[in-house]
Amino acid sequence: MKIEKFALGILSTNSYIVSDENKNAVIFDCGVYSPKISSYIEDNGLKLKKILLTHSHFDHTGGCAKLQEQTGALVYIHEAEEESLNDRDKNLASAFPFSTFEEIKEYRTIADGDIIEVGDMEFKVMHTPGHSEGSVCYIIDDVIFAGDTVFAGSVGRTDNYSGDQAVQKRTLKRLIELDGDYKLLCGHGEDTTLDMERKHNPYLQRSYYDAGI
Repeated sequence: MKIEKFALGILSTNSYIVSDENKNAVIFDCGVYSPKISSYIEDNGLKLKKILLTHSHFDHTGGCAKLQEQTGALVYIHEAEEESLNDRDKNLASAFPFSTFEEIKEYRTIADGDIIEVGDMEFKVMHTPGHSEGSVCYIIDDVIFAGDTVFAGSVGRTDNYSGDQAVQKRTLKRLIELDGDYKLLCGHGEDTTLDMERKHNPYLQRSYYDAGI
């Protein structure tokens, strides 16, 4: 399995292209349509099968429609994000007038525990609400594609549409209680590990996620 990272758009959102030995590929989030993405796919002879979204915010979804048109890849998003997926107010696109966002007309919904197969790869859906109602992480082997659920030293904000701090705390507790360590590939900023965040992230300490639950 090969993972390539791209930081794109006005909020430097991380997109990840993951491919197997047979050139089957998936992309996690695509905030803007970028020549860097299409060139990487073409130069490496990849077959982009699926676009897996961690949530509906425009900086993670704005380029998906054009990428889907180019490749025929299927878009997947949690069922709780349908309401906000193409609503410019709820997905925050209207707050950034210079952003690019195109409506995603074709997509499939997913739920907690679903397994998404792409070639030889299997990604497990973990529903991680808090940043938004339908935020998810995708887990494969010892890697978690975390979206805006958790960052290196921080977490996603909860004061936008369908965000909920109390729900986020329960999500973070669930992450903490996963067995073993994982590499966390986050929606913004640097990569980290679950063990590193267990030790140093103030939002993943018991004093935070137990408060008010």
